[in-house]
Amino acid sequence: MRTTEVRWESAGHAWTICNTGDNIEIVRNADVLALTREECGELASELRGLVSIKERVGPERAGQPWTEGDDEVLSARWLKGETIAAIAAELQRSRGAIKARLILNELTTRDDLAR
Repeated sequence: MRTTEVRWESAGHAWTICNTGDNIEIVRNADVLALTREECGELASELRGLVSIKERVGPERAGQPWTEGDDEVLSARWLKGETIAAIAAELQRSRGAIKARLILNELTTRDDLAR
């Protein structure tokens, strides 16, 4: 598995999350926290529990599992030429979630979405 990294800056700190396949490393400035994939999943569950549904910002269905029906609507609307924003509004998902699902379902590619 190839290593993937996500980097950003927030509140004066440089952050990196690195997925090496076996472990997830969370780096803030020079401090490194190495987690197994299982530990990372447990941490994510705990963090989700800290923020109530009412406090979350975003579409109503953000973070919820996709259903077969969702995928059918996504495919039908995309093939009809509807915009990502329109599909996101109908499915109550973020535009990023729609893009990711289009790629996952092989309806488009990351390169095509970048154009």
